[in-house]
Amino acid sequence: MRLPDDTPAPANGRLVAVLLGLVLAFAATTAYLVVTRAPTRRALLDQAVLDPEVKKAATRELIKRSGGIWDSYADPDVARVLQPNLEDRFARGVEIRSNAFGMREDWYAAVKPANTTRVVLLGDSYVFGSGAEASERIGVFLQRFLADRKDNGTGKVEVLHIGLESWNIIAECAYLRRQLSDLDPDLVVHFTIDNDLEDLNGVRGFGELAAFSPQVRERGDCRIGSLAPKSYAGNFVEHHLSAGLDAESRERYTRAEHELTRLASAVRARGAKYLHVFQWKQWNATARRHLAPHLTEDEIAFLSTAFHFDPAHWVTESDRHWNALGAERVAKLVYALIEARALLPSLRLEAWPAAAREIDAIHAVALEEMRTEPAPARLRPYLTCPAEDRDMGAQLYVGLDDDGAAGPYLSFLLAHSNERELVLEGATLDRPELEGAHARVFLEGIEVGSFALADPTPFPLTFPLPAELAEQPVVNVRIVSDDWVYAKLFSAHGASFRLSRASLR
Repeated sequence: MRLPDDTPAPANGRLVAVLLGLVLAFAATTAYLVVTRAPTRRALLDQAVLDPEVKKAATRELIKRSGGIWDSYADPDVARVLQPNLEDRFARGVEIRSNAFGMREDWYAAVKPANTTRVVLLGDSYVFGSGAEASERIGVFLQRFLADRKDNGTGKVEVLHIGLESWNIIAECAYLRRQLSDLDPDLVVHFTIDNDLEDLNGVRGFGELAAFSPQVRERGDCRIGSLAPKSYAGNFVEHHLSAGLDAESRERYTRAEHELTRLASAVRARGAKYLHVFQWKQWNATARRHLAPHLTEDEIAFLSTAFHFDPAHWVTESDRHWNALGAERVAKLVYALIEARALLPSLRLEAWPAAAREIDAIHAVALEEMRTEPAPARLRPYLTCPAEDRDMGAQLYVGLDDDGAAGPYLSFLLAHSNERELVLEGATLDRPELEGAHARVFLEGIEVGSFALADPTPFPLTFPLPAELAEQPVVNVRIVSDDWVYAKLFSAHGASFRLSRASLR
């Protein structure tokens, strides 16, 4: 394959040339020092540090030994990509190779070549192929299916994986939309899943994932993940963010829908097609209602809960990402949808009965599942520290430890019936450096008051519920502090005050 003039040469050739140059330079330096004066270890190190190629090689080696694979990205909505041109790196037991763009994909032209039909698979870890070999991912199967069954006179078919582990909808849409005119896809197949409302991890030293999110950098390490905070709820407690019950959830759905609609509209404006594939399990109907009000029926498809929980499709018993069988079946489903809905009209695809059957086996089953509403969440009108049980742990999104330390962004749910006020019990911290700082209290996004973080006697505090929340069965409580101190210095874990109990009464 011929690389364009501005494309880096293959890494192995560069590495050999760099290493040879370093050896020669180091030998020359050593010879000079031997002739002029007795060499010392410090002198040799000083000479090495002054050489930019030595510094680059040393940095690459340190990163390689650390095991990190990520690189921070200038766009805060995108936050991170893979380190470019990775080779011989492993994650989740499989090799991870990347191209110059930081994607787990072979090299591709940034500007679509002529006589090429380009399909972009957009998403998170399921598109990335977590735990799967690169050759076992959806796009590999789909590209072969399309190439084998298209009219031979319709040019080249190219299917690209544009997706990273734990990307959320905001990151996915921003990354693709901001280069859409260059990539110029004929079809975008966008896969989303029920953890795509969470905040995206950033990157810390040597390519490891960070506890903070560049998307909400001002909140410190109060990043809403796919699970309730382990420090409060214990291991693997799922909260209710995807259920759309409260202001925190609905605001995130609204932002995601806005970005998704912008992307779909931009794709249509270029004369291309957009297909959104939901894999939100029991929340498929909820996600459709919140995310797809401006998508047509031909732009929507679903993966069933039954498909997701079938272990025949998993990488391992503990890793539910798709193995080769799962990816192949999804690729057949996408092929059948492309053919049935004319999503790539220029290819003139042949009908494929084996693929068409996946519409009934996966998509139609999901539609039937969506007729049944998920069980209502078990919520209490109060929250205690520590949590009474796992159900209470699931009421917390972020910002609370089991000892009551509240971070700069605290968000949780309380059940509401006839209660008229919120009561917070706890204490401020004995930290004079918080003088002048305040915490603002919001109920369902409505600000109801504030308190000083350095006031030694503010608790208990009461805040009236706004009249417009009288019929609201679930109330989101959000407490946002404008300053905090380090509860754990080594991790910059934040604390603003201490909470023992929050309740509606």
